[in-house]
Amino acid sequence: RSINYPSELATSIGANQVIVEHRYYGESVPDSMDYAYLNITQAAQDLHRIRTVLGEYFTGPWVASGISKGGQTTIFYRYFFPEDVAASVPYVAPVNLALEDERIYAFLNSVGSRKCRKNIEAIQRRILTDYDESLLRLRWHAKGQELRFNYLSVEEAFEYAVLEYPFSFWQWGSDCDAIPDADGPLDEVLDHFLDVSGLSFFSDDGMENYASHYYQCAVEYGYYSYETEAFEGLLRALPISPHPSAIFTPERMEVPYDGGELAQNVYDWVQANGDAFIYINGALDTWSATAMPPNDARDALYYFLEDQSHGTARIRNMTDEQQDEVKANLERWLGMPVTGSLAD
Repeated sequence: RSINYPSELATSIGANQVIVEHRYYGESVPDSMDYAYLNITQAAQDLHRIRTVLGEYFTGPWVASGISKGGQTTIFYRYFFPEDVAASVPYVAPVNLALEDERIYAFLNSVGSRKCRKNIEAIQRRILTDYDESLLRLRWHAKGQELRFNYLSVEEAFEYAVLEYPFSFWQWGSDCDAIPDADGPLDEVLDHFLDVSGLSFFSDDGMENYASHYYQCAVEYGYYSYETEAFEGLLRALPISPHPSAIFTPERMEVPYDGGELAQNVYDWVQANGDAFIYINGALDTWSATAMPPNDARDALYYFLEDQSHGTARIRNMTDEQQDEVKANLERWLGMPVTGSLAD
């Protein structure tokens, strides 16, 4: 990763910390972006090599941890090299089992209150019903941000952003009470929409920033698509069927999906062998839909923190009882005392 700061886990247990930037991300890119060498197996080999070399100097127990994409990597690394670490702590880490993992739909159709979900859909319908006026105002907003739209047309980006709105709303823990009246002034509706979703994610810069991520999702990780049936007759640039995918491969390259084979193997292995894991998820986070489910047969902790999202599901936001449980199990797995405060 390109950001270097002490994690809450390293700080709380007084540990040394090694931050590894994933291959093909940030500055860790080859001279030629040959994506054939971007795969889960080789990423795990990278971590194992680092662990092997540094293990000659740091001989105490090791803990693997990461957030979101890093959390996924934490789980997959453990699958390939289960003896490398004494414990694994993945935060907000999905394990998707299909290119269009329908567990996402089930989550979005049940999370929160029925009233809130209806208000979210009403915002989407208002923006699409006032299509021309909404798009005109958002074009000016995009121009002010100097956004470019070549990978997607601005119309496609606009519709994708509207479809993304519920996913982002729950992922980042937006406030249901902050949703404006869908029949109110359009400017208020669009201001709220931009706070939650917006066009930048689907601009050329967004595509470039997430190119490696999209490639991995298309080949091995799986991802999600958008349900569109409720907006039949309102979408102009995107189809109702098949569901528009949230994957945008670099330069629109066509890549073969492994059918979820590796992800399923990892999922099954973790269910059968995944001890000494602490899974930390936010109950509001859309990505919790495809998190590893609790399994009483494993010596592991599973948290779906109430009222927490992708950005706030952290140990510091746990209850005192949950923090004590984390500390006690870390001490047991590591065979050493955890002297710091997990709330720091």
